[in-house]
Amino acid sequence: MKKLDLNQIYEYVEGHISIFHQKRLDYIKNKVDLLKILKQKNPYLFKAKNVLTAQDLIKGFLDAFLQSQEETLFGNFIEPKNLDRSLKKGRKKQALLV
Repeated sequence: MKKLDLNQIYEYVEGHISIFHQKRLDYIKNKVDLLKILKQKNPYLFKAKNVLTAQDLIKGFLDAFLQSQEETLFGNFIEPKNLDRSLKKGRKKQALLV
């Protein structure tokens, strides 16, 4: 397997990380519907996890919801067309652990 050029990755991240964070903020502003999230979550699970305040409950709901969305956004961010081809051949985990 061809070794990744870490300088190429560093340059890409430095040049595009602000775009990734802006997309995260845009998603939160435009897509997060707290009432919809509240309807989808099981409050008894959070009670079992000893979540006692409304703040902790809402934070837990939002964290769980946003985690899956951030994985998608990050996947789209880290797989640009100009990075090494080994990232696109199903070797992402190995390649990124270098």
